[in-house]
Amino acid sequence: NRKASKKEDNSEPVEAGTHNRSPKNSVVPSSEERERDYKEEPSHKGAAEDVVLESNVAIPIKHSKTEKKAKEMSKADRFFYTTYAKNIRKGRYLIVGLFVIWLILSIVFASQLTPPEEAEKFIPDDYETRETPNLMEDHFSKNADDGAQTVDIVWGIDGVDTSTADDRWDPEDFGELEWDNIFDMSPPENQTALYNFCQNLKKVQDQDIVRDGTVFCFLDTFRSYMISKGVGFPVPKDQFMTQIQDYINNPKESNSSEDVENRRIGLIEGRLRYIIVRAVAGDREPASKMFPRHDDWEDIIDNYKKTAPAGVYNPFQTSSAWLWMVSKRALVRNALQGIAIAIAGAIAFAVLVLSTQNIILSIFCHCVYYGYHSECACDYLFQSVRFRHR
Repeated sequence: NRKASKKEDNSEPVEAGTHNRSPKNSVVPSSEERERDYKEEPSHKGAAEDVVLESNVAIPIKHSKTEKKAKEMSKADRFFYTTYAKNIRKGRYLIVGLFVIWLILSIVFASQLTPPEEAEKFIPDDYETRETPNLMEDHFSKNADDGAQTVDIVWGIDGVDTSTADDRWDPEDFGELEWDNIFDMSPPENQTALYNFCQNLKKVQDQDIVRDGTVFCFLDTFRSYMISKGVGFPVPKDQFMTQIQDYINNPKESNSSEDVENRRIGLIEGRLRYIIVRAVAGDREPASKMFPRHDDWEDIIDNYKKTAPAGVYNPFQTSSAWLWMVSKRALVRNALQGIAIAIAGAIAFAVLVLSTQNIILSIFCHCVYYGYHSECACDYLFQSVRFRHR
């Protein structure tokens, strides 16, 4: 020990940076000297915070590029750049698995969406305002058309020309009627064809299509009036317009007041422009039951057209109940489209987040995407308001 201490005392000092761990050739510098020498080296100047002492030896810390870049970021950016991204990568298989499960469940439940099977009840049965209607329905007799659907079969109208409407927000300004100029009821065979159609409609057995005694056809009273006058039915072609005007102008004798008041006869500018035959169908039902009823009425019209003579072969049937039926189907279709858009948006958002690793940028992209489509949807809605009012 004494010899070693003498050698250490008599040895020459070693220059900084030329540390030799051999005890025979050099003296081991203290930790303070090592740290000072490390800081003074040109390549390590300003790196005092990156120096650690381990076994009295100064060792520089090697920072990764991610850590160096993170130091220059704000706290929010640093969180998403380091913590958030690392956790997303670690749990990527779990996230994808959960997303696939959610996607499958969404598709399964979305496929079960259908129009309601029962009529809508906007107010509960036990609510105060429902007491009177419930008493009327349960304890009093009802007319044939109470709460029922009415169907109109129309001849003489070809459609509506909406291009002539000036104000898109005015529900009264719906355009101009387009007349069916082929419609002509004056020939005797045409009168007979329409009268037979009314009689066949009364014979329909299905109460959901036509209720007994609820077919309102002006030809019934017109025929009786012509027979009572001795003119007979069908009326000769050259007398038809004269007799129609007499039928309308003498409501007490001809019993035409109901047809005129309900506008089932359209005598315009001395010409019979249109006629309407009205029937009362079954009660208003959910859309799932209304579509088959609509198809049955279409079959009735198609069967009539097969044998109808020229001049009365182009009728159509319409009902306010069909509007709500179509609206219900549109609601289901729009709900499915909304679910599809939501799923596509979720996928797009996940791809954006994983690819950019920047949730703020992903949110901005999504806002732009949905903002554009919302604008398109609002424009479509505004365009359809006018048509719905019609």
